Amino acid sequence: MASTSTSGRGQQERHPLLALERPSKRIQSAVTVKQYDVFINHRGPDVKKTLAQQLYDSLKEAGISAYLDSEETELGDSISSTIKNAIYSARVHIAILSPRYAESAWCLAELALMFQTKAKIIPLFYHVDPSDFRYIKNEVAIAFSGHERKCRYPSHDIQQWKECLQNVSEIKGYEFNDDQKKLCNGVVSAVMNEKQKRKIPFQVAKYEVGLDKFVNDFHSRCRRNGQMIDKIIGIYGMGGSGKTTLAKYLFNHKHSEFSGSTFLFDVRERQVKGELTSLQSQLLKDLLNLEGNTIPSIEDGIAVIEYNLKRSREYRFLIVIDDVDNQKQLDALIPTDALNPNSLVIVTTRNEGVLIQARVIVRYKMKEMDPQHSRELFCWHAFHRQSCGSGYDNLVDSFVNLCKGSPLALKVMAAHVSGRDKAYWKLQLDVVKARLDTDIRETLKISYDALEEDQKQIFMDIACFFIGKNVSTAISIWKTSRWRAEHALQTLKDKSLVETESEVFWGSNWYEPPSYFRMHDHLRDLGRELADNETNHPRRLWRPEDLIDISEIKGFQNMLMRSEGNCFRWYSCIQDKESGLVMRCFLESSRTSTDLRWLELNGRIPEWIPLQNLHTLKFIGESPSRLWQRDDQVLLKLKELYCVLWAPCTDSTHLNKLVSSVGMLKNLERLQLKFVGNIFEWSFEWNCLLKSLRELANLKTLELIEFQLEGEFALSNSGEATDDRFCMGSLEAITLCGVLKTRRVSISGQSCPILKTLNLNSMEDLIEVDVTGVTTLECLMLFECREMRKVLVNDLPYLEMFQMKFCRTMTELPNFGCVSFLKRIRISRCRNLRDISAIERLKWLKRIWIAHCPELESIKAIEPLKRLKRIFINKCTELQDAICLEELKALKSVFIGNCPRLQNIYGMEFLKCLESIVITVCPQLQNIKGVEELKGLKEMIIADAPIISCVERLQC
Repeated sequence: MASTSTSGRGQQERHPLLALERPSKRIQSAVTVKQYDVFINHRGPDVKKTLAQQLYDSLKEAGISAYLDSEETELGDSISSTIKNAIYSARVHIAILSPRYAESAWCLAELALMFQTKAKIIPLFYHVDPSDFRYIKNEVAIAFSGHERKCRYPSHDIQQWKECLQNVSEIKGYEFNDDQKKLCNGVVSAVMNEKQKRKIPFQVAKYEVGLDKFVNDFHSRCRRNGQMIDKIIGIYGMGGSGKTTLAKYLFNHKHSEFSGSTFLFDVRERQVKGELTSLQSQLLKDLLNLEGNTIPSIEDGIAVIEYNLKRSREYRFLIVIDDVDNQKQLDALIPTDALNPNSLVIVTTRNEGVLIQARVIVRYKMKEMDPQHSRELFCWHAFHRQSCGSGYDNLVDSFVNLCKGSPLALKVMAAHVSGRDKAYWKLQLDVVKARLDTDIRETLKISYDALEEDQKQIFMDIACFFIGKNVSTAISIWKTSRWRAEHALQTLKDKSLVETESEVFWGSNWYEPPSYFRMHDHLRDLGRELADNETNHPRRLWRPEDLIDISEIKGFQNMLMRSEGNCFRWYSCIQDKESGLVMRCFLESSRTSTDLRWLELNGRIPEWIPLQNLHTLKFIGESPSRLWQRDDQVLLKLKELYCVLWAPCTDSTHLNKLVSSVGMLKNLERLQLKFVGNIFEWSFEWNCLLKSLRELANLKTLELIEFQLEGEFALSNSGEATDDRFCMGSLEAITLCGVLKTRRVSISGQSCPILKTLNLNSMEDLIEVDVTGVTTLECLMLFECREMRKVLVNDLPYLEMFQMKFCRTMTELPNFGCVSFLKRIRISRCRNLRDISAIERLKWLKRIWIAHCPELESIKAIEPLKRLKRIFINKCTELQDAICLEELKALKSVFIGNCPRLQNIYGMEFLKCLESIVITVCPQLQNIKGVEELKGLKEMIIADAPIISCVERLQC
C-alpha cells in the first residue's frame, strides 16, 4: 500500500484516510468521479502479485469494475482521496486477510471506512486462522502491540481497527485452499449474485388477478423437465393483453438465477426515436457493467456486444426485449451465437411473424382473460375489493363483456367509473357501447375526456416527451406552467392512464432510486394523437422532423418549425457545437415570444441564452462566481435553483461570491446547493449564505448537501450572526445532508415562523439539535447523526412525525415537552437506545415503529397510549419485559418479530378493533392470552414462537 510521512515519536496524527472528510456520494449527473463495483482491500507485499492481481483480473474479465490501487490510481492522483472515493463508491468490498495484514495501518484504515459505508464485505482468509482476528492473538496481537508502542495513531483509532477486525472475522467468507483459480471464481460468483440481489423488482401489476394462470400456462408450454425448451422464448398477442406484465413477472422471479440480467423496454418506440444504440449501451451496462463508451452506430454496437459476450460465455444471462416489431431490432440486441446456451432471452411482440422470421421456435400466445378473472380485475380497480358493491352486478357484467378480456381496457374503464354512482355508470356504459366497435383507443378516450384541463395537458406531455424520463424532472417542468403537477399525476395513476416505476439499480443503501414514467402504447398513441389535434394550446413538437434546424439554436426566439403559426411546447437535449455545452431545456412559445422555462446544463450559462422568464435552473459544473454572465441575465423570475458544484478551487472566493449572488434571486422558492468531490475542500462563510437568505422573502425549501460548516448552523435571532430583523417568513422545509463539522443546529420560531419539515441526514459531527419553540414544525427526521446526544423538542404543538435512524449515541428519546399531537414515531438502528419512557405523555400517538435497537429492554411506555393503532417492533434482541395491551382500545395492528427474550403479551381480549397480529421468531414467547376473544381479527400469523396459551382456531 502507499506510504506516509513519519511523525516524531509521541506525536499522534490521524491516518491520511481517516483525516480526509467523507467524499461526496454518487449523483445522477455527468460528474467525472469514477465509480467501482468492488474495492479490494489487501496488504501489498503479501498478495499483490498473487491472489489480489488474479482476483482483479477475474473480476475485470467478468465485466465487474474493481479497484486495486496499483491498477486504478492514475499518475498525479491523491492516493488518499482516490482510495477513499473508491471505497465509498464500491458496492462490494473484498478484504484479503493475510498473515501480516494487521501490520498495515492503510489496510486497517480502509477496513474501518468499509464498515462505515454499510456495503457488503466479503473476507478472504489467506493462510490465516479467522480466530486470530476474532480474538486479536498471535501475529495480529503482535502487530497491534507495534502500533500502540509507536504511538503514531490515536488510541481510539487503534481500538476501532481492532473492532473492525473482530467484526470481519465473524462474516462468512472464503478460506484459501491452494486452488487460487477456484477461489477467484467463487468470489466472482458471489459478487455477481450480490449484484442480482440488489436489483429492485418491477411492480408487475397493481392487482395480479389471473396472473398465476398465465404463468402456469406459460411454464406448461415452454418448459420441459424444469428447464426452458429453448434459450429464446417469444410472447405475442394483441396490445393490452398483458405481454409486458407476464415478462416482468418472469424477470422478477428468474433474474437471481443468472449472472446478469437486463430488461429493455419499449424497443419499437426507442427505434422510432433513433435510440437503438442507447439500448445496446444499456445491455452492455446491465450485463457486463461496461459503460461510458458511446456506440457510434448499430453495426458497431452489434460487434461490441458480440465480442464482449463471447468473452463472458461462461456466464448465464437473462435478457428481456419488450415490444419488438421487426427483425432489425432483434439483430441489434440478440447475438445468439455469443450467448451461453443456458442463457434465456424473452421477446414480447404483437406480431408473431417477427418471431417466425427470427426463427424463434418456442412461441407463447397471450389469450384474453376468462370471464371470472375479468370480473375480479374490474372489481379490484372499481371497488378496491374482489367483488362488486350491492346493486352493481349487472353493470359490472356489462362493462366486463364490452372489454372482451383485455386487461388494459378492464382496468382503465374500472378506474374511470370508480367511486361514481349508478347513474354515471349507466351513462358511461352507453358511451362505451357507442365507441367500442371503432377502436380500443376510442374506449380509452372516455377516461381522458373526464380529466380536468391540467390533467389532460400533463397526460399529453407524458405521451409526447416523458415516457422513460425522470418523474421529478417532469414535475419541475409542469410547475413552470402553473399546473397542479403532483395532484394531476396522482389522478392519472389512479385512473391507470400512466405508471411510474423505479429503475433497476444496484447501489448503496442510502440511495433512493429515481422513478420513471411508463405508459402503455395504446395510451401513448392516444396521447400523441390528441396532442397533434390540439388547437387551443401550443402544439407539442415531439417528432424530430418537426424542427427544421436546431443546430442554429442560438437565439431560441428564431427557432423554425414545420407547423402553422409559432405556438409550441418543446422538450429536448441539445448541444452547442462551438463550446460543447450540453443542455436539456423546455420551451413554450406564443405568437409573440419564445420563453425558456426550464434549463439543465453542464457548465456556465452562455451569454446568448435568454433567461428573463426562466422558472427552473439545474446547474452542474465547477463553482463560478455567479451563474449568469451579463447583468441583464439576472434570473429575476427564477423559482427553483439546483446547483451541483464540483472540482472547487483551493480558496473559497468564487464560492462565497456565488452564494452571495443567490440573494439577487428575489422570487426564488426552492434552493438546493449540492457539493461533489472531497468534502473537506467545500467551505464557505456562513454569513455569506445567511445574508443571501435574508433577501429571499419567498424561499420555501432550503437544501444544503455535502459541505462543511464549522460550529453551529443557526437560524435564530440570537448571537452575532443575526439581528432582530432576520426572519424567513416563507420557509417551510430545511434539509441538511452530509454537512460536516457542524456540532449544533438551532432554529427558532421567530426566524422560521412557518417551518414544517426539518431533515438532518448524515451529519456525522452533529451533537445537539434545538428546535424549541418552532411551533409550526410537523416533521423532524434525524438520519445517521451518529454523534447525536441531545435533541430539544419542547413547545412543538403541531409535531406529527418524529424519525430517528442510525443515531448510535442516543440512549433515550428526547423529552417531548408540550408536543401535543405527535402521531407517528419511527426509530431504527439506534444501537444504544435503552429508554423510550418519553412517549408516555404522547396521548395522540397512533403509530410506533421500533427496529434494530438491541439495548432496548422494555416498551412499557406504550401501555397508556389509548389512541395507538399500529405497533411494529422488530429485532430488539434484549426486549424481555411483558407487554400489556389492555388499555390500547384503538389498536388495529401488531407486529413483533425477532425478539428472542420476550415471554408474555397480555390484554389481547380487550382489543376489539384488532385486525392483524404477526409474531415471528420469538422463541421464548409463552403467552398471548385473549386472542380467542377477538371476533374482528382478520389475520394472525405466528411463526417460530412456541406459544402455549393460544387458540388453535379463529372464527373471523
